[in-house]
Amino acid sequence: MWKSCVGIFALSLSRLALAQQPLPPADQEEIVVHGTRERDQALRQFIKSVTVAEPNFGQLGRFESPACPYVLGLGQSQDQMVAARIRQVADTVGIETGDEHCNPNVFVIVADDKRGTIRWIKRHLAGLVVDANGRPIVIPNDDSPATGWHVRGMKDDFGRESDFFVIASIATRIRPMARPHFLASILVVEARSLTGLTTTELADYAAMRAFAQLDPEKLKPPTVPTILNILDAPMGTAIPLTLTDWDLAFLHGLYASALNQYAVTQQLEIQRSMRKELDKK
Repeated sequence: MWKSCVGIFALSLSRLALAQQPLPPADQEEIVVHGTRERDQALRQFIKSVTVAEPNFGQLGRFESPACPYVLGLGQSQDQMVAARIRQVADTVGIETGDEHCNPNVFVIVADDKRGTIRWIKRHLAGLVVDANGRPIVIPNDDSPATGWHVRGMKDDFGRESDFFVIASIATRIRPMARPHFLASILVVEARSLTGLTTTELADYAAMRAFAQLDPEKLKPPTVPTILNILDAPMGTAIPLTLTDWDLAFLHGLYASALNQYAVTQQLEIQRSMRKELDKK
């Protein structure tokens, strides 16, 4: 169902009165976590806190088809800059991207009214607020500066598209019978939260939210170096200029982890991968 509304989505959203706000650069520096033991504890807590497992089978989803960014709300030039940067992040961490004519499936919308924009999507593009089996997606209704969600599909052990109920394999305590994957991601950002940020910072934040199902609200107060806290950081606070080493290592670890695993196993794989990458720094 969601495939039929992708083109309508891009065309219809372009008619909305979304904000076009310049993003001036800022001088910033990263948080530093000292000590191997302390860092490992912080890694474990970071991964466990921020990742959101798919509720039915308890797994972490990811894109298994090429990612195709579409950005709206900053003006054509900056929209294209943000989309190009998201592609660059994907290439860096091993996520396949589509060609210049691909159908958009990574949507980033900058809006004056975040809640109003989400209501519009629910009314006019119902296929983007339900999963592949038609089950409604729970979209947070809060005052956070950005709201994101994913349209999920399911694949069986052999990588074939399946549904949530009719699956041939048998689950075990070690290996699930299917796995979730992202058909699309949608991120709606309040324009006023971008004051003082660059297009690179917005793109890198959006890439983290698009390529993994995360909850930045669980990272408050910020204790690790990540770009996920930039939108509601107090003015004058030091924030990352780009994705941090932790962010890149996390995404790389997620997409390098084995398929068809439960979230606990995936989190352990991500932690080991992050530790290995960060040890090289």
